[in-house]
Amino acid sequence: MNKEYKNGLVSVIIPVYNVSEYLSRCLNSVINQSYKNLEIILVDDGSTDDSYTICKKYEEEDSRIRVFHKENGGAASARKLGLLNACGDYIAMIDADDWIHPDYFNVLVNIQKKSGSQITICQYQTCTDLSETFVDVDANQNIEYKVTNSLHECMEDSYVRSYIWGRIYTRDVIGSKLPQEGIVMGEDTLFNILVMCSYQDISVSIVDMKLYYYYMRDTSVIHTVPYADMIYVSGWLIDNIALFCSSEAKREVIKRCMKIILYYAYYQSIGRKGDDKKRLLSISDRQFKQIKPYLKKYLDIKMFVLYTLLYNILPLYRLLRIIEDRSLLVWEKDIKRKRKVGENDI
Repeated sequence: MNKEYKNGLVSVIIPVYNVSEYLSRCLNSVINQSYKNLEIILVDDGSTDDSYTICKKYEEEDSRIRVFHKENGGAASARKLGLLNACGDYIAMIDADDWIHPDYFNVLVNIQKKSGSQITICQYQTCTDLSETFVDVDANQNIEYKVTNSLHECMEDSYVRSYIWGRIYTRDVIGSKLPQEGIVMGEDTLFNILVMCSYQDISVSIVDMKLYYYYMRDTSVIHTVPYADMIYVSGWLIDNIALFCSSEAKREVIKRCMKIILYYAYYQSIGRKGDDKKRLLSISDRQFKQIKPYLKKYLDIKMFVLYTLLYNILPLYRLLRIIEDRSLLVWEKDIKRKRKVGENDI
């Protein structure tokens, strides 16, 4: 699709699914931004409550809002539709049950212009009620931020790597890349890896302010999907390793995949024996066989030997993890108890 991208315009993409209780708070926080040059793309993902009606009401009242409606397909498919229709120089994703500070875009756009970074991120505040507590921000003050120009550092930073909200992307860093459908947990991580590892000389700025308000609710997707689904992120990356052109990008993707594979094997081994354990570990076994040739090709011999040793001797991996964090012993005990009585161990 050929579009004329508009200078300074921020395309705000909000996937909407059964969030009528929270949606107005989110939309009010966006339309009342001090930075006015916005296009607000609401994608109703087949809601069965009043969410779509609320979206249409806001569309009638604010010319910057466009509403799309589709059959339910998940947040990734909704964001994909939003991206395909976005016309801004900047792209932002916001979850419909979250909200943002009134100066959110003003700060992030100004910092992006100063730093030249492709991704500009703020800190976030986790909220468990409906209160709106904003810190005072003067967008014209000397706001502190740090710039990371290392792909390795970006990939190792869990916040930079794992979330699609709390940030703006420049149009050029996203290019034609789209969220991948069908991955319930880790879709944000996968998108960020695709974006960062496909761009030459990635730069990320991190603003030391909590300007994004993440609402923690019992039915949030992050609470209701199994951690095991992260293994499908590494599976997708291994199958599509050719998408990453530089050797540096391939190395970072391979190391990230190995960390997922190792953790998955360790996690699924806790308190399990026999056929049940063998069945679950067959997934990581298959991925390790797939990735082994890439380990040889792109990592040095020490890293190749280390990853091979850790995967083939999982108790060694477990020992190193526990030395680093002894609280895992308590966590393991709880996992074993839950699995023994058939409880959900997420």
